[in-house]
Amino acid sequence: MPPSPDTIKPSAMYSRASAARLLGVHQHSVDAWIAAGKLHESDPGSPWPLSGADLLRFLDENGAA
Repeated sequence: MPPSPDTIKPSAMYSRASAARLLGVHQHSVDAWIAAGKLHESDPGSPWPLSGADLLRFLDENGAA
């Protein structure tokens, strides 16, 4: 199932696992995108390091995962 921007709340924070589910990919893909600088962690030390706004930006810039 392709990712739906409608399910991502811009003001919410997401774990790497939650982001992977929302984007329809394995968590290793999310980790690789973070390592490559394609996806930004807003709060790297947090259990929920990814903002919904960053996930939406990622989808906009990279299309469907």
